[in-house]
Amino acid sequence: MSKGPDAGFDVSVNRIFNVVKRTPNAGWKLELKGSPCNYVLCMALQGEAIYHLSGEQPQELRVSGGDVLLFSPETPRFAHSVPENPWSFITVNFSITFPDEQTRIQLAELPMVARQTPGAVRTLFQELESTWVGKQSAYLLKCRALLEQIIWELIQLADASKVDSAHYLAIERVRQHIQEHYAESFMVEELAAMTRCSPSHFRMLFRQIVGMTAVQYQAMVRIEKAKDLLLSGEMNVSEAAAHLGYRDIYYFSRQFKQLTGKPPREYVR
Repeated sequence: MSKGPDAGFDVSVNRIFNVVKRTPNAGWKLELKGSPCNYVLCMALQGEAIYHLSGEQPQELRVSGGDVLLFSPETPRFAHSVPENPWSFITVNFSITFPDEQTRIQLAELPMVARQTPGAVRTLFQELESTWVGKQSAYLLKCRALLEQIIWELIQLADASKVDSAHYLAIERVRQHIQEHYAESFMVEELAAMTRCSPSHFRMLFRQIVGMTAVQYQAMVRIEKAKDLLLSGEMNVSEAAAHLGYRDIYYFSRQFKQLTGKPPREYVR
């Protein structure tokens, strides 16, 4: 899943219809025929359930504690608890606003089930359910923020699943290093050494995980930082270029326009 500057996965939760926490029930069943009209996220807290998905590619999913299910509006389904080990779960019914069709496709590419998610995901679901039930001041704002955080976590898990965890963490450390030292330019060989990978293997891993080359990522980080500096009124174009390590302001302006479609002067306040 690409994470380039033009593929920021900018989905927005439009409305949350309900958040429900279910206790274990050996007789629990669900049947949704036709096309449900909203997205559904479901966190299995404990126990087990079986989902039967109809459609062009029927399949059966067995879920257990720690699994998270994501259903699009086009997913008719039938489900039931495993009687000898009934599940408990939190379910969220919501709608999403997409900036474009490509982003809708990206969300559809996420796995329908994320297995054994980290404890942080469970905590987010529990906080979401508690906030929804409590309905304190501005609770809807917080609920949308928590739900978008859950979606973000699922995106990260999907990206991490593409490679082994050690390589994923190594590339994430490189990304963090680039972000923290945005005014510096790093050779691919330098970055590869940080991961203990050969330059060729590093190039492959970085592009696979991040969605662009390391050189492109460094440029993107610097230009995004430049946009923030210019929009804040903190610096003018020359000052921003120097702050970000550019020795040639014309090169900076050219790269800025290539990545944003506009010259940097249009961002100056």
